[in-house]
Amino acid sequence: MDITGYSATARAKITENFALEANYFVDKVSGASIDVLSQASVIKDERKQKAAQSNICATRPRIPRRTMSSVERDYRSETASSH
Repeated sequence: MDITGYSATARAKITENFALEANYFVDKVSGASIDVLSQASVIKDERKQKAAQSNICATRPRIPRRTMSSVERDYRSETASSH
């Protein structure tokens, strides 16, 4: 089994009270699994995830807004949050 992951993040303070952040993440899984007939089945899967966040820092506590999208071969998810 081989699992690798790559990530890139960028952050920017737009004003004294407002900041943005973006992240891109990819993880790959490859290997083999033994099936019922004792033969190896090849496993290859990849997940790509994108996330963005904004922070309003003028208030206490700060107000983050976050969205995330994750895509795999057989699954997709979308998430949004606000604290």
